[in-house]
Amino acid sequence: MKAFDYNGTYADCYALNNNRNEKFIFEFLNHFIPERNESTSEYEYPQYEDETEFIFQSDYQIIKFLIQNPNAEYSLYWNNTRNEDLKGAMIIFTTDKKIIFGLFCNTLKSSTKIEDEYYHKLKLFTQSQYGYITYEQIPEMDTNEFIKIATKIL
Repeated sequence: MKAFDYNGTYADCYALNNNRNEKFIFEFLNHFIPERNESTSEYEYPQYEDETEFIFQSDYQIIKFLIQNPNAEYSLYWNNTRNEDLKGAMIIFTTDKKIIFGLFCNTLKSSTKIEDEYYHKLKLFTQSQYGYITYEQIPEMDTNEFIKIATKIL
């Protein structure tokens, strides 16, 4: 694919899931981006707040904490180190014990072929009933709002 065929923005593919466990999270990451970099060197909890309660040094540590605290909300991002259309993955922990799995990828000027393909793969892998595609936009982190948007798009 030539660089000028790309739109210059990323598509975000999301799928809601109940499988908030360590094994499934790392299966997801290893399946989609086995060669990855964490997007940060440390993880402050709570995220985006003035006062920090904990600082974790790895994605593994924060994931263990978030699984043990099923009402904790947090967003994690990884970059794909391979040179391909899939640029990275996201995992968003919701306050109601759910998890949103996400992929971000290149987009084409002429079609939605790339994001459609990754969205389909994501839905198959997560076995999710609800999901949607956006463009450089974080998902609704409230499960009910997420489902409303996913249902409207269907």
